[in-house]
Amino acid sequence: MAGAIPAVTVDQRSANILLINRFYGYEARVPTARLLADLAAELDATGLQADAVSAVSGNASDPSIFSRFLAHPKLLLRALFQRQKPDYIVVLSDPPMVLFTALLLGMIRRVPVMYWCHDIYPDVINAMQAPWQLQRIPVRLMRPLHRWLVRRCDWVVVPSACLRQQLLRQNPDIAVTVMPNWPERVLEPARPLPSSKPLRLLYSGHYGIGHDLGDLLRAHRVWAQSVTPVDVHLALSERGEQRLRRQYAGSDLLDGIRITRLVPEAELGEHLQNAHIHVVSIKPSASGTIMPCKSMASLHVGRPVLLLGGPDTELARMITDHDLGHVVPAGDTTGLLQWVQVLSTEPERLETMAGNAGRYAEELFARHPAERLAALIASRAMVAVSDRTPHPVAGSDCDPVMGMGLRDAR
Repeated sequence: MAGAIPAVTVDQRSANILLINRFYGYEARVPTARLLADLAAELDATGLQADAVSAVSGNASDPSIFSRFLAHPKLLLRALFQRQKPDYIVVLSDPPMVLFTALLLGMIRRVPVMYWCHDIYPDVINAMQAPWQLQRIPVRLMRPLHRWLVRRCDWVVVPSACLRQQLLRQNPDIAVTVMPNWPERVLEPARPLPSSKPLRLLYSGHYGIGHDLGDLLRAHRVWAQSVTPVDVHLALSERGEQRLRRQYAGSDLLDGIRITRLVPEAELGEHLQNAHIHVVSIKPSASGTIMPCKSMASLHVGRPVLLLGGPDTELARMITDHDLGHVVPAGDTTGLLQWVQVLSTEPERLETMAGNAGRYAEELFARHPAERLAALIASRAMVAVSDRTPHPVAGSDCDPVMGMGLRDAR
């Protein structure tokens, strides 16, 4: 089923939207927390009342399995004791299987649930380097449970066509809309490339189980001994750096690598603009289960994207089809070295890709995705409030841009 996004009406002021995620707000420094805060602001501007429930305050984060398990009853209790009964629930995918908690709340409150899925659990767990045997047992149990839960959602929203295809393979009859994630609002679009040398590669963001920088680290070891050095900068969260150091403990691949913390949002624009190329990673084992938010910020500021990962992802197709950077299959360190060597001797290629990135982002975000998502939620919430299907009014599907446009399927 494909259809228009209804325009907002005054009647929508009667609808209350409950947003559920482990993190919420800009201070959390977590991509989904920022996206949810942007969406809440857009829903308020639309005329709906948006309330958010989170399990973690501020930027506190305990990575233990116990703390993630504890997040479920926290979220349920906080949602149950909201002063106003929700008319519609929007739940993200953190902590894993939080959809169960949201649907339980929806059953208790008798309201529908929209699943804004950024990571497909338990599939993304397969991206772990060495999942221990006992871990495979709950994964086998979680997979059919997740499929059963998804079928009970009113609607599903995902950030890329890859995730959409993955979910539809598991549940062909569900309603899924592709809505791209968006960059931080403080970022200025398409800034000029830095004129200084050497060539600077930046990985800036969270480093999770679906990412691997091994090829970049091996290439850096070659560049460190080259007559034309390349600067590699990793800006990571504390937890991301700990994961990286555990992953490469006992090797010399991190020697000489500049590793810093994520910068404050006020400094993010300059931080991203100071690099020539932005690095993004998707492990082959995580293909179709995640979509890195950082790639959207990179395109928005006009920087080519170097994807360390297979060619079978939505991001890889975007980069290849629109000449937005380069895709390096896992293990192809030689290909990475050759591509960077070409850019070192042909700066006009870098300028071309940077210009393509800025123009692509301008088209992709011509209508802000938060506004489009708020309109979709408003239309679904009003169905719940009025118990009738609204008549199609102003608004239409945006032109799909490599699977990143608004598309529905029943």
